[in-house]
Formats: sequence, structure tokens, C-alpha cells
Amino acid sequence: MSASIESDISSTVLALSDGIGTPVAVAGLWSSMLRTRAALLAMLVAAGRRPDLEPAGLSEAYQVLCELQREDPALFENLLGHPHLGTWLARTLQRITTEPDEPSGIPLWADCGYLGWLAASGVIACRDSGSMLLVVRRGVVALPGLGVASIGADDEFCHARLSRRAGKEWVLESADGNTVVIVTSTDRSAGEWKILRRIRAGKGDVLLDDVDPFRDISSHVLPSSGLTEAQTRRWKDNTHAAIELISNTLPDYWAAMRECLRVVAPLSVQPRQDGTSHSSVTGQGCVYTTAAADPCQLAETLVHEIQHTKFTLLTDVHNLFLADPECRFYAPWRDDPRPVYGLLHGIYAFFGVADFWRVHRHSMCHRTVGSRISFALRRSQLKTALDQVFASGLLTADGERFFRRLEAAMQPWYAEEVGHDAESLVAESSAAHRAFWLVRNRVPNPEAVDALATSLRNNEEVDSIPESVPAEQDRIPEHHRRLALTAQMAAVASGRSHGPRLSERPVGDDPRAAGKLSEAARLYTAELAHDPVRPQLWAGLAITLPHLYPDTDFTALREHTDVLAHVCRALSVTEPAQIANLAKRFAMAGGGCDTEE
Repeated sequence: MSASIESDISSTVLALSDGIGTPVAVAGLWSSMLRTRAALLAMLVAAGRRPDLEPAGLSEAYQVLCELQREDPALFENLLGHPHLGTWLARTLQRITTEPDEPSGIPLWADCGYLGWLAASGVIACRDSGSMLLVVRRGVVALPGLGVASIGADDEFCHARLSRRAGKEWVLESADGNTVVIVTSTDRSAGEWKILRRIRAGKGDVLLDDVDPFRDISSHVLPSSGLTEAQTRRWKDNTHAAIELISNTLPDYWAAMRECLRVVAPLSVQPRQDGTSHSSVTGQGCVYTTAAADPCQLAETLVHEIQHTKFTLLTDVHNLFLADPECRFYAPWRDDPRPVYGLLHGIYAFFGVADFWRVHRHSMCHRTVGSRISFALRRSQLKTALDQVFASGLLTADGERFFRRLEAAMQPWYAEEVGHDAESLVAESSAAHRAFWLVRNRVPNPEAVDALATSLRNNEEVDSIPESVPAEQDRIPEHHRRLALTAQMAAVASGRSHGPRLSERPVGDDPRAAGKLSEAARLYTAELAHDPVRPQLWAGLAITLPHLYPDTDFTALREHTDVLAHVCRALSVTEPAQIANLAKRFAMAGGGCDTEE
């Protein structure tokens, strides 16, 4: 690598280490991604030169794209940067090189037809005439960035010809005479043509894509027909308002975001209580999200997911950490253990979320305890995560520099007051989640637990606390996997509903959230008789018993919950006072356990 490239990369790392990044730095990373994508595309076309893939027209489509690169370089870069091209490219390269079974029964040549669709979008955008034979996949032809034409049956795989009528519109015509007019001059769908909506966003548009078959391979939850007109209007209004909110209140974030935000892909029609969002390491520039309740929620989602996108772009070209795929780290925002890459991704994403609430909690629409809780919780979680990262030994020199600068950018946040109510709830929520995580994801040595239980039964002194090892994730019972208590506590404190109603929620959660501590402790411990290592019960006990027994040292209940839970099972302990007594005896232990996560 030349010295000039090393210098450019170092300056980019420096630019993004403030947690936001400059437009120039993000644009440079985007250009690097385009170069990588172009190389992978050439690799796919070369691999696709075989008889069984001739119907896909890969070479012909690639030739058209090369011509468009010469005719209109900006248009070509826009086509190459279409997020779904990356998703399609990764999936199809996998299929074309290893040919795994395709459970959907879609022929490989039909999947390869996406490249022709992309080229056709470019032809329509910059040429006055032309003709291309395009793949019809499951009865549709999708033109990335433009829309989707339905021109056959759902189970049909064939071809249709794209051409322009003399001086008029572009049309698709199938072999059996079906014709679809490609309308690009309006914002309305027409007949069998469903247009993609565009949302004005500063110097460019953001697409609202609800129909492209390659927009999100793993989690289509929309009807196959996409959104209705009314639903589309709500999505457009919310997205436009969210972008306006970000550009007005977090202008630095928006300046960087507009260099890489291309598409918003809806994952649901209506807002959901368990709403989710994600981005893609191959389809950079698309935010996949369920419907938001309001523009503020969507703005937070956009900030969060574009933080992931920026970090993906950065780590694709610069090494900030050593490879370590083992899922062993505690990410306070997740219930399962994470590899270092996932933990670092979360840190960068939640930096943006914390900053969003740090600023937005002063807005009239969110001047509430809930917004103060959101800010205080995220800054607390970030500190916990960063402490692990710095102790891991897995950061490179540049990675250490990057995250130390990120940590420094956060330091002023800790001086910002959020109120005693928010601070108290965050402290308890953090303690509950940590206890839950330990019991869910760590298992102490059974023989050591039995030996410790025998010592305790014989009233002997506790010398040390056994070590734990990671639990096998696929063996964790379904009703042990998710914690609802912390969200419920935040909801109640904010004056909202009682939070998520998961089927695995213990009966003690309601009185605990309502402040009825004695009743909660009784119910939690009663359930221990049936399920002594149920993580949710220990989460509730970790933040209930210290209030009932204020003179007891509950360090073990916070830091070694996994060991305490298994010892209580061995001793058949199900009374609050007994658990408090065991915690006291653990606290007097002379030794300790390996606490690295």
C-alpha cells in the first residue's frame, strides 16, 4: 500500500472517530465501496460465462453498463451504488460459485437477471431509444430506482423486451403479447406498473422501496403488492419529517448521512410494539425498518442504522480490530453475547443514538422523562461496552486511537444532568439486564457448584467463586431468551403503557414495575421453585432484594448472578431471606472468578 493511500485512510479514520464523520470522509469511503463492488461485479460476470446461465444475459448487461460508464459517469456511479445491487451481488456470487440448493425453486439464471434490470434503468435514464431483452422473474421485471412491472404469472420465468415507442414512452412486451408502460414522469403507479416513490432530501432523493424483490432477502413481511397509496403517503410524510428533524437539529449527522443514505425499505405496514430495523454489510445505503410511530422514532432509526453503515464502510478498508469470531462480549443493548465486531458496531451505532437523545430531549415534543432515560441509558451502556473493548486486547493501534477519541467525544455528556429519576431507573435497569445476561449466557462448572453448595450446607467459609463458561446458545430455552422488565420499567416511568407483553414475562414484573417490592420478591422466588435458573427471575431479584435488605452486600447478586443462581438451585433455595444470606456469604469470599466476557 502506498504512503499516500495510508495517509488518506488514516485521515478518514481520524475523521470518523468523532462519532459522526465529515461528508468528505464518508464520500471517500463510499467511493471505495463502489470500486470493490465493480471488481466483484466483473468477477460475477466472468464466473457466469457458461451455457446454463446464457438466458440471464449477464455479458450483454455488463456491456451496456460499461457503455453507460463512458456516456454518463455520474449515472453509472449511481447505478453501481444502488444498495440492492450489493445485496443481489453477494447472494448471487454465493450461488454462482457454490450452487447451494435454492429452497424457493428460483433458477439461478433468473436471479442473475437483476444485472439486466439495472442496466435497463440506466438506459431509460439517459437514452432516447434502445432495446433490451430482460429476464422476467416470478412474473415481474424490477427496474432498480424506477419501479416494478408485473408482466406474467407469479410462477413464470421467461423474458420480455424493453423498447421505446417512437417519440413516446418505454414499454415492456412479453412473448405472449402482454405490455406494460414504464411511467417515469409522475409519482403515481399505473396499471401493472408500480413506481418507486422519491423523497426529497437535500442534494438528492431517498427512495421508498417496498417492491424490489432483492431489497431484503431475509425478512419480507409486507404484502407482495407493497404499500397502498395511503400507506405510502404516511411513510413518505414520516420519512420526510424525520430527515428534516435530523438536518435541523443534528446538521453534522445529516451532512455525513446524505452521502450514503439511498433507500428506506419498509418492513411493516403499521407501527409494531416490537419494531425493528437493520442495515446490511453488503447492501450499504439502505435502512430497513418497520413502520415508525412518529417522525422522531424514524429519525432515531435513521441515525442508528447510518452509523452502522458508516462503520461498515470504514472497516471494509481499514483494520481497527483483530479477528475474533467468538461470541463472548456483553453488549448492554442485547440479550445474547456478541463477537468483538458486533460489539464495536453497536458502540458506534449507539453513540449516534445517545447523541440524538442528548440533543432531542430538549425539543418540545420529547421534553419528557422518557427522553432523559433514553439518553442516560445509552451513555451508560456505551461506557460499559467501551471498558470491555479497551480490556480485550483486540484493538489495533488505529482501533485504540479511534475508540479513545470516541470515548473523549462522550466525556462532556456525563456532566449533563438528566434528573435523579432517570439516573435511578437507568442504574436499576442496567443491573437487571446484567444479571439476566449472566444467568442466560454463562454456566458455572457443575462440579464446582456442587462443591460450593456442600461447603455452604456445612456452614463452611466460602473461599472462592467458581468460574463460568459461555452457554450453548442453541440450548437456551425459548422462555429464557428475552427480558421485558427493563422496557416495562421505562414505559411505566415515562407514563406510557406497561411495556412489552412477552409470554415469558414473570408474574413478579408487574408489581416490581409498580414499586411493590415485597410482593415482587415473593412472586419471583415462588417461581424459582419451578425454574431456578430462569434469567428473568434473577433480573427482578437483582433490583428488588437490595431494597428489602439494605444492610446486605449484594455484590454477588450483581456480578456473579450466574453462579449464585446455580448454587441456589443446588441448595433448593427459594426464599428471599435465604438468597440475601447467600449473597452475604459470597461477598466474604476471598477469591474471585474470571469475569472476562
